Amino acid sequence: MSHFHRATRSTGRFQRIEGAAMADAGWITMSMIELDRFKVIQSVADGYLKPGCAAERLGLTTRQVQRLVHRLRDYGRAGLTSRKRSSPSNHQLPVGIEQRAVALIRDIYADFGPTLAREKLIERHNLVLSKETVRRIMIDARLWVPRPQRPPGNPCMSVHRRRLGPLGSGTAGPRHTHQLRLITIRDWCSILY
Repeated sequence: MSHFHRATRSTGRFQRIEGAAMADAGWITMSMIELDRFKVIQSVADGYLKPGCAAERLGLTTRQVQRLVHRLRDYGRAGLTSRKRSSPSNHQLPVGIEQRAVALIRDIYADFGPTLAREKLIERHNLVLSKETVRRIMIDARLWVPRPQRPPGNPCMSVHRRRLGPLGSGTAGPRHTHQLRLITIRDWCSILY
C-alpha cells in the first residue's frame, strides 16, 4: 500500500497512528469511523478503488470522496480527522461568568434553589443564565442537591410523634404527671430533627 501504514496502536474506540507524513507532528488520534474512512479514501488515492464505489461504501457522494482525496493528499492522514476535536464547544459560557455566578450564589443565595437564584441573578446582578445552567453550576459547586440524590427523609418524623418530658394532661391521669416517660428511639429521632 503506501507509506502511511507504518504503525498503529489501538486504544479502544480510537487509534493512535504515526505515519511518515506525520512524523514531525507526532501522534494523531482517529476514531474507528475515521480510520475506516481513511482506508477507503487511501485506496481511492492509490488507484485501487473507484470514487463511485468508495462513495457508495461510505454513504457519500463522489464529489465528497474527491474532496477527501484532495485533503488526504494535501494534509495527510490528519486531513481526514475531525477538525472540531481540538476546538472549544460553541455552548460554553464566557470566561469568568461561571466563577462570578458561583461566588454570588455562595455569598448571597446559598439557601436558594436554582430557579430563585437565577431570578435574583438576573434581577439584581444583571447576570443572565438559563435555569439549567444555574442548576448545573450549583450542583458542581455543591450548593444544591437534586431531589433524587437527596438522602431519604427521616422515618422518625411523623405528625403524631410523642414528646419528652412530663406526661401531659389526658395521657395517664393526674397522678402520673410527675413521672417521666420512657425515652424511646422515636423520641431521640424527634429531638435530633
